[in-house]
Amino acid sequence: MTERHDGRASNETRAIEVSFDGLTRVDGSARFGFGTKTACLVSISGPIEARLASENPSKATFEVHLFPLSGISATDSRALAASIRAALTPSLILTHNPRTLIQFVGQSLTPSLLLASHTSAGQTNWDDALAAALINAGTLALLNAGSIPMRGTIWAVSVGLTTSGNIIIDPDENELHDLVASGCYAFMFADRVSGNDKVVPDIQCVWTNWRNIPSSIPNIRRMKEEDVRQARELASAAAKEIGNVMKTQIVKMGKKQQPRIPPPPSTTLNLDVQAHANELHDTNMEVDDDKMEI
Repeated sequence: MTERHDGRASNETRAIEVSFDGLTRVDGSARFGFGTKTACLVSISGPIEARLASENPSKATFEVHLFPLSGISATDSRALAASIRAALTPSLILTHNPRTLIQFVGQSLTPSLLLASHTSAGQTNWDDALAAALINAGTLALLNAGSIPMRGTIWAVSVGLTTSGNIIIDPDENELHDLVASGCYAFMFADRVSGNDKVVPDIQCVWTNWRNIPSSIPNIRRMKEEDVRQARELASAAAKEIGNVMKTQIVKMGKKQQPRIPPPPSTTLNLDVQAHANELHDTNMEVDDDKMEI
């Protein structure tokens, strides 16, 4: 396999950084990063009450909001938010909580949601590695919340095709100028029951934005059909490896953050608490009656 400038193999991602930050006033949160240059933080809230305009009588509404590291959200953030929503929706069972809202809020921890494609035409392309990080952080936050039923887990990875015809996984900022095609692949991993009642793993590609990068260089190599097939195969293997790493991280985090389960309260204590609550209620009623007399 081709060795890259940082010593990685062509099918190897940068070091994965994961943490569960435990943000307040949300149901789940997670931080995910590829190396030190691509990172994001995602929170999940829900099911919560939905606004009347966004309420759906047959299923929950899934909203995605993205914010750059600095400034305010613009058209590019909303377009990427729509892509993240399309990638994660296949894993969610939204019909279990109709008329409610599931809210995804992503915060980029990298300078920009977009990176220049280094072409004289001035075109820009998504930072596909950041899109993959947001999808992976979203899956972790959903698992951390545990309040939304899921069909499976979705893991994503960015892929690039270099001018020399090599397919590389998770290209970094130093490799973007040498790409003629790039994209992000998201795969859903789940278990299904086969005809003989055996549980077998099921892998589905649920979203991709694989595309050519515009260039003014004449006779530059273009994407071919076999490149698309190879990119998908390498991305599937890399996403599966990311999923295996995440399983290990989730188990470690669970052992570190395992809460102490208090003993169940006695019946006498419950009766005392209820009596105290009734006493407070009667007192409030008396105060209200006094106010009414005044």
